[in-house]
Amino acid sequence: MSVKHKARLHPVAVVFIVLLAVIAGGGAYLWMRNPHTTVTHEVTITPSKPATTTPQPEASTTLHPTRSNPVRPTNLVFPHMGETYKVWQLPRVVLPGNQVTSPVPPNFDATSFAWDEASAVPGSKHGVAIFTSHTYADGSAMANQLLAELHEGDVVIVVGKKAKQAVAYRVTERLTVLVDGYPAERVLDMKGKPQLSITVCSGQRLGPENWTKRTIWFAEPVER
Repeated sequence: MSVKHKARLHPVAVVFIVLLAVIAGGGAYLWMRNPHTTVTHEVTITPSKPATTTPQPEASTTLHPTRSNPVRPTNLVFPHMGETYKVWQLPRVVLPGNQVTSPVPPNFDATSFAWDEASAVPGSKHGVAIFTSHTYADGSAMANQLLAELHEGDVVIVVGKKAKQAVAYRVTERLTVLVDGYPAERVLDMKGKPQLSITVCSGQRLGPENWTKRTIWFAEPVER
């Protein structure tokens, strides 16, 4: 993605049944750019290690979200939407001109997310865990659903390799900005309070990889 890369929380217990099919293969996703979605950070950064995928969580397992341990994400759960979505663990890419690009899911998987491996690991004590997803002009992609249904106060659960590895976040802010106003330093923060961010293209699509706006959701951990 090119960048395409406030609120006190109340305790809440989140219980949700996760049911997924195992996704076959994983090698096709490395650095596949979406013609519909891009996010660019104008900062210098070292690329992370090569991308890897992880097995899906076991079906029919009760989640017990916690923030006690970092969780490398394999799925995102949106209880209010009644859905669970695959997460691709992908590296950040450095472009000419000291620009860095947060990864997006492969083109063939429009209803999934990418986690930027160079960002904070969900459940960490500091930093922003960066997620991205596709926006399509025909409205069929994951980000199109988020733009319609994800709002402040909604809960997002990050699920790890094992279904009981989970951390819950509550959305505290939904921000839409022009491309030139993208808050790269805030999204890339690795030292501040723990947060999760989801960035998608929004506004008007002017052409391939050319949308007028970015929408970013910020979420903070939900204490058990």
